[in-house]
Amino acid sequence: MVKNITDQKISIDERNTLLLGLTGSNAYCLNTTGSDLDFKGIAFESKQQYFCNTKFEQISAWTDIVTSFDVLKQNKDTVVYGFSKWFDLAMQCNPNILELLWLPERCYVFKSELGKSLIESRSL
Repeated sequence: MVKNITDQKISIDERNTLLLGLTGSNAYCLNTTGSDLDFKGIAFESKQQYFCNTKFEQISAWTDIVTSFDVLKQNKDTVVYGFSKWFDLAMQCNPNILELLWLPERCYVFKSELGKSLIESRSL
């Protein structure tokens, strides 16, 4: 069981992020002047979170986040999935999760080497 980690600061940065991308209407050129920006990402839990059973499943509230990504500092409509949660949902062919592997290239804000490998292997 995943424990509640609301009293911890969670870091989302280049060291633990696999993919971060612009999703929603802006990703598919369906946005209007009133459209907001939607971002999704995948990040590894820290060793402490993983081994102490305090890993996060997903983050969508940014009050307890430390990040180096400017787009996340400025945008509140963002969801970052812990890798374990993302992988479980991807194995169930969840389209909202798989979207991160099929975004137009211009929409990726960040891709780690492992993130690039995931994209290259998306047809498996």
